[in-house]
Amino acid sequence: MPISKKKSIRKAASAAKKAAPAKPPARLGAAGRKRISSTAKRLLKEIPIRQRIESKRAKEQEMAAELPLTNEPWLTLTQIAARLGYSKLTVRNWTRVGGLRYRRFKRTIKVPLSELERWSGGISDAA
Repeated sequence: MPISKKKSIRKAASAAKKAAPAKPPARLGAAGRKRISSTAKRLLKEIPIRQRIESKRAKEQEMAAELPLTNEPWLTLTQIAARLGYSKLTVRNWTRVGGLRYRRFKRTIKVPLSELERWSGGISDAA
């Protein structure tokens, strides 16, 4: 085969590669972003972020009104976790679910000792 013919075949192959659109990786969408499940998309569209934040703040304000500031000791999530023998994330989930009432002091979540005893049913005394 003559050299000129080989060059023309190589040129044609490289031109075909350049003309073909690049395929995105299997895990990524067409725009190069990670795919989100349809359920997650639906949920995100139903409740806008601003509305979710406002409802969380309103819930915290209601809880703060129920828990008056007293002279009793207030415990942080880390202290409660150490006292009950659970992880800090577990205690945080208890506050999110709504079973354990708390009050936010700047960025710190605190629970009065009486509320912890009421909620735990006396478990905190044993530890």
